[in-house]
Amino acid sequence: MNESVGALVSKGNSMVDRGEFEEAIKFYDQALEIDPKDVVALANKGTALDQLGKYREAVECFDKVLEINKKDVEALNNKGSSLIRLGKYSEAIKHFNDALAVSPYNFVTHYNKGLALGKLGKYGEAIKSYDESLKIVPDYAIAIYSKAATLLDLASTLSCDETVKKTEEAYKLFETVWSLKDTIPDKGNQLKISLSASSADIFLHLVERCGSEGIRVARKIKEFLCSILDQKRYADFIEEIQLSLPADLKQYSEVIALLDEPCPKSKK
Repeated sequence: MNESVGALVSKGNSMVDRGEFEEAIKFYDQALEIDPKDVVALANKGTALDQLGKYREAVECFDKVLEINKKDVEALNNKGSSLIRLGKYSEAIKHFNDALAVSPYNFVTHYNKGLALGKLGKYGEAIKSYDESLKIVPDYAIAIYSKAATLLDLASTLSCDETVKKTEEAYKLFETVWSLKDTIPDKGNQLKISLSASSADIFLHLVERCGSEGIRVARKIKEFLCSILDQKRYADFIEEIQLSLPADLKQYSEVIALLDEPCPKSKK
């Protein structure tokens, strides 16, 4: 007896839950042989393709959903996400705006729009999108992190006074994200890597260009990382900064002394 579309889609979904995306697509394709316009099979196949990095094929699936219902918010949002991965940021934003016109309180769409705006260097607009997401879900950890990282991108383009201000704002948000680490699937392991990577450039920017105020804020960054990183990762961060410091830096010895200061907090 032939299986129904619903049964085949359910089997595909089970494969997705196990991370077996190729197998999932086989079931979705079988469902689509029965009903080529089944929006659930099309949408879920698109999501599985996206997970496999087949972004153009994913977009084609979402387009088929949108041919059936041009206001399908999930398809608009998922197509936008795949377009981001293809580097088509302006096109992605158009789809996020279309989704928000239908569902203005979709916090994921606001977040995704922020990602696309940030990729275009529109940092102020990106921050506004993250804020819209956080109005709806205040403890949305990835949006808090992304807002903080975007504040650092913005800070590096500003005068030193504003750089200091935006950097301090960003690290208050990073502290908030870290307090939410237990809500993250890997308990913050990847977050540690991301926080360390986000910190190196702004640390160097501060100490190279912003004088004593820059060093003051750099010390706060160092102490924050000291409190969250394991010993090896923290040592790697310090070494990266030491190797990147220009030898002719006016306050070179002062920065080296800061980096040599022992960690003031116990490792967590």
